[in-house]
Amino acid sequence: MVFKKGFTLIELMVVLVIIGVIVAVAMPSFISSSNQTRIQAVENNLRAIAAAEQKYYEDYNKYYASSNFDALNSHLSLTMSDQSLNYGFIYTCAAAGGCSASSASLGETVSTDVNGNFTCSGPFSPCP
Repeated sequence: MVFKKGFTLIELMVVLVIIGVIVAVAMPSFISSSNQTRIQAVENNLRAIAAAEQKYYEDYNKYYASSNFDALNSHLSLTMSDQSLNYGFIYTCAAAGGCSASSASLGETVSTDVNGNFTCSGPFSPCP
């Protein structure tokens, strides 16, 4: 009797189905946790911007208003690089104080007021 070494087509298909089920179960959890990480990174950036904005207010007796990240970075003496823009979030600071970051792709907006209180709106609310 001659035995061939290897796997049958059925065995290979069963393995592929098992791998597919594992990926299908794990992927939503992975995506959710990575989106939560993005929101937390944005909150950290907003904390840094709010602290710098407070210092700017103490120096000039007004808040710096801008929706341009490079202008915020230079006027508020921040050291955040373009890498810190985090996943297409657009940062905006108001003349009355407080900043927000919004992402069209995630459908999420994270805001902070002059007291440092955070609010989130979108699929990941409340703020992590």
